[in-house]
Amino acid sequence: MSSAQSRPEALVLIAVLVAASFSSPPASATPYRSFHVRTVLLGADSSSYYTLTTERSNHGSYYELDDSVFVSRMSLSGLMVDRRLLRAISRRDTSTSGRWVVRENAPPFDLQSYLAAHAVEPAMPSSRLAPCFLVLDSLGLSLAFERNRELLVPRQMLGVEVEEGGMQLLDYFVQSGHLLVLMRAGDPEYEGEYREGVLAIPWTRIDAAMNRVWRE
Repeated sequence: MSSAQSRPEALVLIAVLVAASFSSPPASATPYRSFHVRTVLLGADSSSYYTLTTERSNHGSYYELDDSVFVSRMSLSGLMVDRRLLRAISRRDTSTSGRWVVRENAPPFDLQSYLAAHAVEPAMPSSRLAPCFLVLDSLGLSLAFERNRELLVPRQMLGVEVEEGGMQLLDYFVQSGHLLVLMRAGDPEYEGEYREGVLAIPWTRIDAAMNRVWRE
């Protein structure tokens, strides 16, 4: 099998593993209303990037919980191009006795063919920023070298803010002429809101910032 043929299969394996993680109901649900989003960057084509997102909705009850898995195609400007449901699981304990009723929806969808049809190149972490590095703080996302730094995106424009909890960089990738930054907001172990998301920044912007902070 060629490497080109194996790429979509590797991405599909990620989707299968994530979807399988929802097979068993939790021991108990949080009583606080919350929404958790976890994101895997699958890859990119010439104009879009593709993510696998798992979403968990707790409706403020011990007895209701919904999980969903989606594959999304996002334009490099951050607009939703396409979003496909891979699996949805609804859990209800209407008797409040620990007897969960589970309903599942898994629409027919060939993820491997979908990724292959769009010639999606798998995402791999990059080191192209070296010797510069990214900083995420109260100002936003910045590029830094030693004591020099340049703000790339203000905090209010990052798109993953939650009401409570700090923000953290998870990883970054360089594809399709863009820096793709994976970030999170909140604590995945906390009962409140938690979100992971991808921010795309044109590499021309990054390259110019690198030249400035490195040479100052």
